[in-house]
Amino acid sequence: MKTVLLAVMIKIWFLDVETKETLPAVKVTTNKTVYFSNFDGYVNIPNDEKVLKVSYNTYKSVENVKIVNDTTILLNQF
Repeated sequence: MKTVLLAVMIKIWFLDVETKETLPAVKVTTNKTVYFSNFDGYVNIPNDEKVLKVSYNTYKSVENVKIVNDTTILLNQF
């Protein structure tokens, strides 16, 4: 008997709220590890992880984000 592990991934896009441009290298802190968005402005995280904080240089941080499926997060500059 083989054990198969299947992780469902959630895609999170990060956009500037005014320009709607994608934001690369957004830091996403989860309850298990830290991820960074790629050059296309998104990151894939396992659906069993909680997003604790989203931060990006010169933008306001977002905390305790509830994500259940693929989504877009709009970030505001300071």
